[in-house]
Amino acid sequence: MVEAMQSQWSGGRDDGVSFDEIMVARLNEVLMSKPTAVEAVAAGNLEQCMAFRKGGPVSVWEDYLRALPAQLTEGDCTKPLTYTLFNYLDIGSGWQQPIPMCKENRAHIFATASDKYRITDNGPWITAAGDPAIRSIDPQYPCHDNENCFAGQLIGRFETSKGVEIIFPIGVDTVFRAPENGTLYISINDYNWFDNRYFKTVAIEDRTSVTIEPAQ
Repeated sequence: MVEAMQSQWSGGRDDGVSFDEIMVARLNEVLMSKPTAVEAVAAGNLEQCMAFRKGGPVSVWEDYLRALPAQLTEGDCTKPLTYTLFNYLDIGSGWQQPIPMCKENRAHIFATASDKYRITDNGPWITAAGDPAIRSIDPQYPCHDNENCFAGQLIGRFETSKGVEIIFPIGVDTVFRAPENGTLYISINDYNWFDNRYFKTVAIEDRTSVTIEPAQ
């Protein structure tokens, strides 16, 4: 059935119908991965074909086909967390290192515990665990409505594919489970970036490294 429709869409019937080959290839790829959808697509395609035969514009048929891949793959996740990402934490900017995750993926996120930085000019040197003396209840902090949120702490933000945002404390080590398909970001729990500094002795400067990997 798929082969017959693809032949028709590609101009194989010599009936004046021929659609964009890239669109046809994409649609064929989706249908091969969604066998349960083939019957419904075939019925819809027949309706479009009959409307065209009665004098309807071919563009309506093409618009129908062009919209199908997005409709058939809605809610699918094509980039699960199956790899390990390592990078250094940028303490001078906000949300960083976007990582796609699929629903129920579990991410093990951990940072080096000895590298130090400060988030104010005269503040204490802290690590990814944050400053235990400052619980970040001020709404200016991204992470402020959790009793385990501290100033300067490594934190995470997960934005679902539907736009729902979840902000959570990470600290030195945590595991996060994705409740929906979406994207994970990390940052430090701060709202002013200009005065953040890594600890430095002579020519050696600390750098907090962060590793994100699939949780076992």
